[in-house]
Amino acid sequence: MKTRDFIYFKKTIMKTIMKGSNFKLLKRAGGILMLLAVLLTSCDKYGDDFDDLNAKIDALTSVVSGIPTLSTDIASLKTQVTGLQTAIASVATSEELSALSDDLATANSNIEAINTALGDLAGTYATTQDATDLQASVDALQASIDAQKTALADILLNTALYQGNVVITTDADVAFFMNKLSQLSYINGNLTINPALITNYTDLKTVTSKIMAIVGTNSVGGVGTGSVITCSADAAKMLDFSNLEYVSGDLSVVGAALITQSSIDISKLKTVSGNLVYSLDGPIDLPSLTAVGGNFTITPYTTTGTTITGTTSVDLPLLTVTGTVMPTVMALPSATSVVMPANGLTAITAALATNIEVVNTEKAAATFTITPKAGSTVKASFTEALGALTVGSAPTFYSETIDLSKLAKTVGALTLTTTATGSVNLDMLADADVVVTIAGAKEVSLPVWTGGTAANLIAVNAETISMPVNDWTWTTAPTAAQWPAVKKLTDNAINAPVDLTIYTNLEEVYLTGKTVTTYPLLKATVTSNASNTKLKSITLDGMWYSASITDAATAVISTLSTSGVINAFTLANATKLDGNLTLGHEGFIIDVAGVPGAEINVMGCTNITSLTATNLNMVYKMDISGNSKMTTMSFPKLADLAKQTVSGASFTVKNNAFTGAYTASIAGPPYFDAKINSPELFKLKPYLLKATNATTGYTAGVALSLTYDYKLDGTTLATLGADMTADAAGSVLGDDTATGGAIDVTAELGLIYQ
Repeated sequence: MKTRDFIYFKKTIMKTIMKGSNFKLLKRAGGILMLLAVLLTSCDKYGDDFDDLNAKIDALTSVVSGIPTLSTDIASLKTQVTGLQTAIASVATSEELSALSDDLATANSNIEAINTALGDLAGTYATTQDATDLQASVDALQASIDAQKTALADILLNTALYQGNVVITTDADVAFFMNKLSQLSYINGNLTINPALITNYTDLKTVTSKIMAIVGTNSVGGVGTGSVITCSADAAKMLDFSNLEYVSGDLSVVGAALITQSSIDISKLKTVSGNLVYSLDGPIDLPSLTAVGGNFTITPYTTTGTTITGTTSVDLPLLTVTGTVMPTVMALPSATSVVMPANGLTAITAALATNIEVVNTEKAAATFTITPKAGSTVKASFTEALGALTVGSAPTFYSETIDLSKLAKTVGALTLTTTATGSVNLDMLADADVVVTIAGAKEVSLPVWTGGTAANLIAVNAETISMPVNDWTWTTAPTAAQWPAVKKLTDNAINAPVDLTIYTNLEEVYLTGKTVTTYPLLKATVTSNASNTKLKSITLDGMWYSASITDAATAVISTLSTSGVINAFTLANATKLDGNLTLGHEGFIIDVAGVPGAEINVMGCTNITSLTATNLNMVYKMDISGNSKMTTMSFPKLADLAKQTVSGASFTVKNNAFTGAYTASIAGPPYFDAKINSPELFKLKPYLLKATNATTGYTAGVALSLTYDYKLDGTTLATLGADMTADAAGSVLGDDTATGGAIDVTAELGLIYQ
């Protein structure tokens, strides 16, 4: 044999090796090339042995050429087992599938061992020239692979898993799959079924009721093209899928006009990993369906277009849709109840539905509208609205109850319409610097809504409004036209002026000022006046810059409670209040020079018999006057001066019913100054002496006007001012008769005794 013949053999063997896809064959190529090198080297010296060498090369070439086939067989087997494992993993675990999963894991391990042995084979025989030994090893590996194929076939034959698509459209198909019942619990392929031409419905039901899971394919588009179940209008031909729970891939359940869900039992269906298309009339009742991994589409049959007139109800309480619910405008004019997710929807319209509930949907679309039947219940699981959210509309489509109790944020306007007896739940709405409009409902509660500068609340029918954390800092507060009916108002975080005078139907207010740390941040004020002709009860807490309360001419305020901080408090003409008036508030913490002290004014409350300001201290203005039945007053905490240096401090106590006695001065000799015995004025004396004698403080301009009334002889009304004016001129210490005789200069404080 000539050298060119060896070169030819070399090329032939290399081509054979390169046909294999396994990279490990390169090792075997190395061994063969070494053999060729020996042969080439020996060519010139041992020409007579060429025939023998050629025979050996042919034998070795034949063995090596079989190795790529082993590699291909292993790869194919590996793909099949891996696919089965993936299919099983996509459906719920059962006892049967657990056993199958274990068997497949064992098969997979065996295949890996065979693959490793094949690689080792190439290394072991990289330098051998003995084709016989190499052939024996290859044959052994092939036998192992064949045995594994047989074992896998036995596994599949004896488990409830059918390999391949299932198509049932004829009686022959029914008969075929009746013989496969033991394998039909799990279908590793798509299912296509149409009973139009089938007459053997007894066996068909036996076949379909066996199916528990389908491992099919997913479509690329927005609707299902995997498994298709076509229903029949013949009631006797109802499809029984009562054990079907899982579909891995797409599923379409379709029929023809007027075919309803009574034509199929899929009540246990739990999961569709791909797209689900539902095209039956009547109720959509899938109470166990928890997940659709793609899009969920309801298509109309009774009419064309997007109006789904054939659907009479939707009940999908557990369903979560990963993709989009379609059509995005869900028009269900015949549905009496709708419970479904709303991913991607912009509207649900169901004018006959007494109940509409959006479930398992966190975000409402940029514009979302729910239109229900009048008097219905609407509930939604939204935690956030990405735009305007509208529920109902006057005068026809309004709800009895609107439950948006999970809605925490909206970036668009919120418009809700209920019946006159309806209610709205917005318990979690906090982040909403928008206009909130609530029509119909008499009670509006926004317990965590902070509001904002762009916010407003329009509640034209609300009689009770509660906003515990709203700081009232909106640019334009609600007008009388926006709150015309409000009777009860609660707000617990106010830090802006609140004008109650425009809400003329108010009967009760429960208001709390926001807690601040410095006086310049104290912005909350509250004002009522004679226009509040129905305001009976006022409760103030928290921190207030001022509270100015003036009763109506008809005297309606019967309950008043204060606590927290009110730096300037005024109560005027509250003639319905009687007995003891206790004020629990204090002034701002005024321990910095330049910060004004507290102010208290109680005037014209003609039925109050006593006044107690439990916590008030550091007062720099006081006017207790015109309370014709007030016989006592108490300021138990009034001790420290307000450290302010501006003028304007004033103390007026007059025209009350404080008792006292006046002893006129004696010109002498010996000289005796006048003496004023008044327990109520004496209570103020220590504080007023501090104020008027302080080196810094009020001395620059303290206005005093202290008087009392008393019965001179048990029947004749006399006043301190008249007695002091009538006293001998010049004999009273510092008497200022020109101003009427009241205690109106500092020196006259010395005349007061208990």
